[in-house]
Amino acid sequence: IWYLMDAVMWIIIMPNIGQWGRQVQTGALDAVLLRHVQSLVMCSLGTLGVQDLPKILLAAALGVGAVVRGGGPASVGALVASLVCLLCGLVLMWAFGVLTSYKVLTQVQFDASFLLHAGHNLARVPTPLYGRSIQVLLTWGVPVSFIATVLAQMMFSMASAWMVLAAVLVTAAVVLLVVVLWNREVRRYSGAMS
Repeated sequence: IWYLMDAVMWIIIMPNIGQWGRQVQTGALDAVLLRHVQSLVMCSLGTLGVQDLPKILLAAALGVGAVVRGGGPASVGALVASLVCLLCGLVLMWAFGVLTSYKVLTQVQFDASFLLHAGHNLARVPTPLYGRSIQVLLTWGVPVSFIATVLAQMMFSMASAWMVLAAVLVTAAVVLLVVVLWNREVRRYSGAMS
């Protein structure tokens, strides 16, 4: 699961978010904001880092290998729950990427991408290994565990079904927060020529 998330990080999130500062400085962001499309979607999903596509193949091979060895979902319900949690994890990772970098629109030198990398690295380790208090923080405060741990727990029927609903609700709340903060920052954005 982590390899899939790592692939998404380097294929979609970093190639887009990593260039926002340069786009602000050169005025390229101005052109995107003038289009009749949702600027958040264009700015955060408009570029693919194709050099990292082999990571998707590695993730798929590891997943198929795990299923062949008996490590797949225990039931159809577990498969559906896993897919919902996977989608939530991918969306949360995108949202965290935006949250760590959206301030660059008004503060060009702003760079909090280290927080994205830290969260991504925290997702490598199943949160139950961190201890109860940190596990609660990483599940509900900064929902890192929804990125990989909850997905794995759903796949092996180790988590309650209500966690799927929680994952959807947390993801929806974080996406709403991202949209509100992005739109507020775009209204404050004065353009490259200012």
